[in-house]
Order: sequence, then C-alpha cells, then structure tokens
Amino acid sequence: MKNFILLIFLIVQSTIFSQSCTHTISLTDTYGDGWNGGTVSVSVNGTTVLTNIGLPTGLGPSNFTFSASAGSTIRVFRTAAGSYPSEMRIKVLNGIGTVLINTIQPVSGTATTLGQTCVGSCAASTPPSNDLVCNAVTITCGSTTAGTTINATNSGTGEAITCGNTQTQPGVWYKIIGTGAVMTASLCGTIWDSKIDVFTGTCTSLSCVGGNDDSGPACTGTSSSYAWTSVIGVTYWVKVHGYASTSSFNISLTCVAPPTSGPCTNTTAYGTQALPVFGNISYTTVACAFAGEYSTWSDAVANTPYIVTSTISTDWITVRSGTSNGSIIAYGNQSLSITPPTNDVIYIHVNADSYCATQSTCRDITVSRISALPVELLFFDGKKLTNSNMLYWSTSSEHNSSHFIVEKSEDGYSWRNIGQIPTSINSTQQLDYSIVDDNVSPFINYYRLHQYDIDGNNEIFDPISIDNRKTFKTIVKIINLAGQEVNENAIGIVIEIYEDGTIKRIIK
Repeated sequence: MKNFILLIFLIVQSTIFSQSCTHTISLTDTYGDGWNGGTVSVSVNGTTVLTNIGLPTGLGPSNFTFSASAGSTIRVFRTAAGSYPSEMRIKVLNGIGTVLINTIQPVSGTATTLGQTCVGSCAASTPPSNDLVCNAVTITCGSTTAGTTINATNSGTGEAITCGNTQTQPGVWYKIIGTGAVMTASLCGTIWDSKIDVFTGTCTSLSCVGGNDDSGPACTGTSSSYAWTSVIGVTYWVKVHGYASTSSFNISLTCVAPPTSGPCTNTTAYGTQALPVFGNISYTTVACAFAGEYSTWSDAVANTPYIVTSTISTDWITVRSGTSNGSIIAYGNQSLSITPPTNDVIYIHVNADSYCATQSTCRDITVSRISALPVELLFFDGKKLTNSNMLYWSTSSEHNSSHFIVEKSEDGYSWRNIGQIPTSINSTQQLDYSIVDDNVSPFINYYRLHQYDIDGNNEIFDPISIDNRKTFKTIVKIINLAGQEVNENAIGIVIEIYEDGTIKRIIK
C-alpha cells in the first residue's frame, strides 16, 4: 500500500514538473530602426527552440512564442551582434503576462552557456487590484501612492487604445474627482519608461483628455507626467503603463489654482484679411492660423455686427481695435459676436483656452456678417381706413441700416415721398413700423418701401396697392337693444357698429 501511494505521489510530481505552457519573448529597439542584423536564439533545458530571431525594423515589439515547462531553464543568447547591439532589448513573459526576464540587452552565448536565463513559469499570477478601470484606486490632491503594473493585463475598458500615447504594455488605473484646479499626475523618479493617459466619462465609457510619454510638465527623462485643468465634480481616470516593460512606481497628484482667465494678447502676427462687406460674400477667412497668433482685419464698419469662429471648437478668441494690444471689443469662446465701435482695423487673437494657452495646430479663423443684406423684410402691407390708408411692415434683422422712405404713386410709374421712418441701425429681433397716408385719392393707390443703408446702399421692395375707388364702412359688430351680439339675419331693431367707431340703428 505504501509503495502504491509513493507511486501516485511520483506520478503527480512528475506531472507538475513536466507541465508545459506557452511563453513569449518580446524584441524591441531603443532607437527605432530595428536590430540592424542582430539576432538571438532561445533554448529550454539546453535545447534550442527559437533560432536566430530578430527585429527587422522599427521600435517593436516583435513577439515570438515557445513552450517551456514550469521550473525549466529558459536561456536567451545573442547569436549575432548586428551594427548596433547596444540598442537591442529582450523580455520574456509566461502565458499570463508575468515578466520572467525584464527588458535588457541580450548577451552572446550558446544553448547551454551565458546569455540571460530565467525559470519557466506556468503558475497563475494575481493582477494588481486596480488592473481594471472600474476598480481604479482613488487618489487626491497632494497624495503620493505606490503602485505596480507587474502582472497587469490588457483586459477591460480603456486598454490598448491611444490617448496621447500608444499602449504597448498593460496598465493600471487611478481616479480623481475634479476640483476646478490644474491637476498634474506624475511618475517622477521611476527608473523605467513610463506613460500616463487621462480620460473622462464613466468606467465603462471613456473619453480621452490627453497623455504623456516622456518628461511632461513635472518630470524629465522617461518618467512621464501630464497636467490638465479639471472641472468641479468631473471624474478623471488615469491609466499608468509603460513603453516596453512593467514595473513598480509612485504616482503623485499635485493641484494648483488655475491662472486667471480673460482676454489674451498674442505677439506673433499671422494673416491679413478684409472683413466681409455688403454686396460681397458674407464671410472671409484666414486659413491655418495657430493658437497664440493674431490676424489683422481691415474694413471694419462701425456698429456693424460680425461673428468670429474657429475650426477648433474650444478656442478662446479676443478681438482688439486700433492696435494688436489695443482696446478690447469682445472676448470669449466661439461663436463670438463683435460690433466694432469705429471704422477701423481690428485684431483677432486666438488661443487654445481662456488661459491664453498656445497650440501649433492649424485652425481657420472666419469672420461673417450676421446677414449679407442690410435689412431682412418680413412683410410690407397696407389697409384702407375711413379717410386714409395705413402702411405697415416688419423686419427680422437690420444691419447698418439708416432709414425707410415710403413712396406713393397713382399710376405705378411716377413715385413721390410721403414719409421717412428711421431704423434701429442694427437689430437681430423683429421690429414693426407703420405710417398713415391722409391724402388718399378715390382710385387705386400704389405704395412701395425704399430702404437706405448708412454706407450709401439702398434697396426698393416690391410695391403694394390699395383700392380707394369706393368709400364704404366695414361693419365689425351687430347688437340688439339688450346689448347682445347678433348676426346679420336678426329681426327687429339692431345697432350696427362700424370699424371707425360710428354706429347706426336700423329696423330689419
């Protein structure tokens, strides 16, 4: 019986030590031009399983797989140095991503001597608690938190996507609630090539804010850091990962009050253009300006409204007059409404945000008039009164308008001025106008509206006619002696009330 138990134990032990699983060797290059003829080979317990593999071009990684038993000796040895052996890097991982040999320069050797070695591993490793974004560790302003990406996986939302960085290694997650401060997440002092990405949204639906690979606002070298202006109450998700390896790190979060926002004054000029004028196209553009530059715009018409926009929707726009750092006409996010106070040159400054940040990304700066026409007429109409005619009209907008003249004709050919009505000059809401013609002839009278712009342009709208050949009063109401409203078929004594307020008692 003892011999049988011993046999079972030996069989189990033999199965454990002979367990085989997939391992991976990952090849990278520090310069980015491949290994230039360099190669390595891999042996397991002295038997070569991969022969003279290399990285032909690029940074990598280029991955090769092989099988090895738990506890076996895995050896990686350089078989050709190539032109630049100092740029060659290798890393060996087991099937679940546990790093067995970290990224190092391969050493020459044979299947049984020298090179770099590690022990085959088929045992499962526990990923960090914050391997998934929904399990992100909360960090706060002023904190420094220890973490690691060792044994992290690429599973879950937000992994293996680009947000300022290309992800080549698995990451771990942290979260911060925005306070309105400028926040800086940093991995300063890490001895490995680290990366940081920042997102908003929910842990199941992320939107990229931005990221950093090397240096950044707080660190130098390959230690990454990234800064952003937070919004109060918004959750920010921070992913920490690496260029070619996994490792431990310390993540710090610093918070400072944002700089005072407001109008910006840039010192670099780019582009000149004339503002759109009546009679031409309703917009003009300066193409491919950068945030941090200003453009010069001529032919501004005093008290004429314009709209300034940029192809970058979040840009901050400041408009000045007289000189590039002159009086402020308006500032804010697009679409920005401006009304130059004088006939002058204006200067449009564009920045990436309200803190006057700069950005070397092309954007087109466009200025348009609110309308290509000085007046948008809704209608022009008239009605006959007892001994006169009333003319009335409405406009939906007015730009650079001066006045209306109402003209009259008895034959439709010869016109004379019967009254002038001033306009509001500029308006974007409905305005109503009217005038009464007290000198009405007993035939068809024709009227037309003549609009004048303050810069000399004018426009005549289509005429209307009112038939004054017959004079009669219009009945607006019929009532009986009890004061009750009745219809025209009522019998007895009724009172007719006319549009001019007069009344007449009749018997029907």
